[in-house]
Formats: sequence, C-alpha cells, structure tokens
Amino acid sequence: KHLEDQIDALGIAKHVTLAGFSDRIHDYLYSADLQVISSHSEGFSLAMVEGIFYAPMLLSTKVSGCIEILPEPLLMGREEMRVRIEEVYREYNKCQRVFMNVKQRYREQLTMEFCSENYLKVYKEVIWDYHHKK
Repeated sequence: KHLEDQIDALGIAKHVTLAGFSDRIHDYLYSADLQVISSHSEGFSLAMVEGIFYAPMLLSTKVSGCIEILPEPLLMGREEMRVRIEEVYREYNKCQRVFMNVKQRYREQLTMEFCSENYLKVYKEVIWDYHHKK
C-alpha cells in the first residue's frame, strides 16, 4: 500500500508495475533493460545470481556477494543510485559490456553442477586428510 501511494503521489503509475509474487522471475529479468539491487544489507545475493543468468544489465548497492563478484562500475552507494541509473541510461552499451564480462566469467561458476562438484572435492579432501592423519 505504501508503494502504491508513493507511485500515485509521484505521478508515475503509467511507468511502474508492481507485479507481486512470481515463480518466473527469469522472464521479468530477461525482458527488463536493467536490474537494480537496492538492498541495505544482504547475505549472498540470489537476486545477483539470477541477474547474472537472465538480466541484460545489473547495478547493485555494495552488499555481500555483490561486492565480491561485481566490478566497481556496477556497484553504487544508495545515495548515488539515481546518478548511476542515469549513467547506465546514457552509456548503456558501455555499461552492458562491463556486465557481459561478469556474465562470461561467473555463469559457469554459479551453476548447481559446478558448486556441487566443488563441494564434493572439498569433502573428499577432508575425508582423505582425516583418514590419513590417524
């Protein structure tokens, strides 16, 4: 309700859609021009992972997960959000190239298969070390 009131007060209702819950977030991200993660704080960001897989462009506040993976040009303080979004609008192709490098670098590393294989390697090393130190 608060967001709806704010949208009405700003006169931007024709530009904003509050879609509600969806289990097809990839469709929204794929069809958007920009995903913005505006969190104050966050654990490892599933929204960022989804963005790397589906969004054409992503900006994020400096929250956990995002600061480890995204380069500085894609990170922002909350106070500079408007300025950074305007920058993306003016220089979309340049900003998108930076994000495409992130996609190419991390897409494979963020798959379930890659993560589970790495966990399995670590578990095997721990078990091997345990049995050989006895």
